[in-house]
Amino acid sequence: MGNTTGFEQLDDTLKSLIDQRGELILRKSLRAAGEVFQAAVTEAAPVRVKGSGGNAKNPAWSLPPGALKSDIHLSVGHDDQGNLRARVTPGKYTFPVARWVEYGHELYSHGKKVGEVEAHPFIRPAFEANSRAAEAAFAETFVGEIEKVVAKGKR
Repeated sequence: MGNTTGFEQLDDTLKSLIDQRGELILRKSLRAAGEVFQAAVTEAAPVRVKGSGGNAKNPAWSLPPGALKSDIHLSVGHDDQGNLRARVTPGKYTFPVARWVEYGHELYSHGKKVGEVEAHPFIRPAFEANSRAAEAAFAETFVGEIEKVVAKGKR
């Protein structure tokens, strides 16, 4: 029968890690993945050319050119079920505009539909194109953080 002491120590270290540092490691790993997505969405976000479309009564009109691109936020926290998650979204002032751009929208004047603006997706394609890179960032950070904890345990 082989020596299982090493495995028992590893098991104890992992249990200790989960109890003491598990959430912190998950938060760091999720943030690393979220940063990949945040950079991709920011890069893909369109910039309104001053004076193009809309009118002074339209909330999108009051946003300066580049507002959407500079307002992509990353947060890491618990969802309603208590699970940790990373969330990349436009800010509260640019969120409606991002939605209109992503999905398209109808145009109304004096209560009547006068046209449509076609969708120009940039969020979903950015996520789809960068999912592997985000997974790699998560895994690299996760493994690196575990290695740090294991190295500290050997001292």
